This record gives sequence, C-alpha cells and structure tokens, in this order.
Amino acid sequence: MKKHWFRLFAVLAALTLVAAACSSDDDDGDGEEESSDTSETTTTEPIPDDAIVIGALLPESGSLSAIIGALRTPIDMAVEEINDAGGVLDRPVAIAAADDGTDQS
Repeated sequence: MKKHWFRLFAVLAALTLVAAACSSDDDDGDGEEESSDTSETTTTEPIPDDAIVIGALLPESGSLSAIIGALRTPIDMAVEEINDAGGVLDRPVAIAAADDGTDQS
C-alpha cells in the first residue's frame, strides 16, 4: 500500500514542478490583463466517472511546445503504473491536460 501513496506523491510532485515551471512572474506595469484561452483540454481517452482526476497545464502550443513529449511521457507512465497496480483507493487515476497558453503573441 505504501507504493501506491509514493506513486501518487511522485505524480503530484511532478505536476507541481510542471505548473511552477510554466508560471510567469512578468509584470510590465501597464495595468492590462492578458487573457489566454486555456479551457481546451486534451485528454486522449475518456475519463471514467469514478476516476481521481489530476489537472496538468502543459505547453501544448507556443514556443515551449517542443518539450511537450518530455513533460507528458513521465506523467502518462506514472498514471499507467498506478492504474496497473489498482489505482488509488481502488479508483483509477486520470490526467486532464490543458494548454498553458505560454505563447505571448
């Protein structure tokens, strides 16, 4: 049972690092808020109703899109391993990924 919690912790830690790396501290002081459309999710398979869903903001477009494979592959591998081992609390884990909108144009 400890392995399940460790795997879940590893996935959550990876997602936290991805989210922190994609955040922006830019403040140009002009008072204008830039809006980006990050509502489009990109899941490849349907999410079961009883799944524990973890959100991930990934650079699916823009200048950082070249590294999407390096970011998405470990997440998918961890989720697959967790689900193959029975999930978390007998529930499958799923990732709901969305574009983080890092393209500044």
